[in-house]
Amino acid sequence: ITLSNVLHAPEAAHNLLSISKLDRAGGSAYFGGGRVKLYGKSEKPIATGTLIDNLYYLDSPP
Repeated sequence: ITLSNVLHAPEAAHNLLSISKLDRAGGSAYFGGGRVKLYGKSEKPIATGTLIDNLYYLDSPP
């Protein structure tokens, strides 16, 4: 999945992902039980993450 019109902030401590941009690009996200799973257009999982201190951190690799 390709996200367009992204911002580059090299001084930021973390990378941020806009769920609304993911949605508009044809992807989706499912949240529950302190976990997140991101899907691309083909509904194949592209990333997973864990809730830590009110933020979801993506695991690598998914």
